[in-house]
Parts: sequence; structure tokens; C-alpha cells
Amino acid sequence: MSKIIAHKGGDYLFPENSYEAIIDSYHRNTCDGTELDIRMTKDHVLVVVHDVDAFRSGNQFKLIRNHTYQELKDLEVRPHRIDWYLQYLENRFSNDGIHDSYNLELLRTLKEKRGTFLTLKEALEQLPQDHELIVEYKGCNEEYDARKTYQKVILETVLPYQKKQIKIKGYDREIGLFLKEKLDHQIEVGTLVNKKTIQNIDAPFDFVSISFSLLKKQPELLEQCIQYHHQNRELYVWTLDRYQQFLECVKQSQKWNLMPHVITNNPDVMSCLMNAYLSDPDHFEENTEKKSMKQLLK
Repeated sequence: MSKIIAHKGGDYLFPENSYEAIIDSYHRNTCDGTELDIRMTKDHVLVVVHDVDAFRSGNQFKLIRNHTYQELKDLEVRPHRIDWYLQYLENRFSNDGIHDSYNLELLRTLKEKRGTFLTLKEALEQLPQDHELIVEYKGCNEEYDARKTYQKVILETVLPYQKKQIKIKGYDREIGLFLKEKLDHQIEVGTLVNKKTIQNIDAPFDFVSISFSLLKKQPELLEQCIQYHHQNRELYVWTLDRYQQFLECVKQSQKWNLMPHVITNNPDVMSCLMNAYLSDPDHFEENTEKKSMKQLLK
């Protein structure tokens, strides 16, 4: 069964990678899992943040690796997609009304919300047993000693939670292979594939997470992904947020005879579309093209 994964906690409703976004996605019925990003602070604490610095999400130009956790922990994580999301909902679903979970007035108030900065350990502590969490380790200092420390800290942080549904992925091939060896199938380790890391797809990882746009442009990669699938290794595509993107994925998947898991910033909409597709794959487009979210959820 194909899954819907909330990218950065599903950051249209709450500030990305914030405590509020992640906890909300844990308890939201419309997504099967959550993806979050981690980086390591100067004092070797894994914190949940996407960028190399805190400027975009926290409005402070602080490089994560150059500051201790104590210097970062009071950051207020800010939303940055809600204006776009409001416009998207109004354009896509205005004809027949919007489902209660898309209360536009509520979303407008969220523009003023601030999220809570958190550590990976805090996110793992809150993780329900039946919810998948994909931890994406972001880039580290290229120095050998820094990489060794980073991979060791990741390993030590996730091991106590191996009974939960945790997966780990990243672009760094060396860190990924180290974690796969040390975790020894206790926690699945995958790889991220974009145009710079295509070679990662040949490595013996447990799953692959690949850019959907890259998959369309390079069909030879698709054959390798299908082989992954036939070896019971999962395929995730990112990032699908809009109806047209999902429709394109559906059309491609019918050619591939494989519907991948979808990573999205917009889990409510994508979950609704996925359910519509799985219930009647052959007539998905005609069943959804002119329907509102409210109609699809009936």
C-alpha cells in the first residue's frame, strides 16, 4: 500500500520541522508517516532543522554547526508557506466549498504562529508506535573527524528507539553505509537521490527516496527503482504538493506498474487524492478533476 509522508512535518499548516508540525502530523489521520531533517550543533546535539543556518526558519543568521544547543534552543520557528497554501486551496477547491479541516480563517491565523525548535531525541520520544518517522540527515562538515562524529551521534541517538518505526536517509553515501552496517536491519537505512547523487542508487540501501522530476527526466533510473521494488525495497518520491503533480505521478505509475510512496508538504490533499486513486485507479482523473476536497472526502 502506498503511503503519504509529511515532508518537514507537513509545513503548510505549521512552521516546518517545528514541534507543532511534527506532533500534528503524528496525530493527523491523513498521513502515514513524517519526515524531518536533522543537523548537528557545535556540542553534538542533533536538532531538527532543514537549512545550514537558522535564517529562513528562525530569522537569525546562526550557522547550526557553529552554535551550541543552548544558544539555539529558544529559536522561534516561523511559517513561510501559508500564503501560498491559502491561495492554492482557494483556487483548487473554491467551487464547491472546502472541507472543515481546511478552515481558511484558521489558516490565516496560523500566519502569526511561531513553532518550537526541538531535538531529534524529543521528536523520537513523542513518536507513536504505529507512525513511521523518516529522519533525513543533512550535510556535515566534510572533514573526516566531523563525519565520524556525526554518524556516531546519529547512531547513538536512534538506537534506543529501534522498536519504533524509524527510517534514516541522506545524501552522504559514507554515513549511510556506516549506519546500515552498524544498525544491521534494526532500523532501515535508505538513500536520497538527486542529479548529484545518482550513483547512490547502486548501493545496497534498504530504500530509495528520489526526486520525481529526476525520475521523469532519466528513465534509466526508473528501471533501477523498479528492481528495488521487486527486491522488497521501498521507493519514495518527492516532493508532490499539487493536484497536477499527483496526476502526473499516477499516469507514470500506470506505465511503471508501481505506485511509489509520496513525500509531500501537503499531506491532507495528497492523502485524499491517494485514497481516490487506490479506490479506482483506472478512473482517477475523471473522478477527481472537477471535484472539490469536500466532495472527495465524502
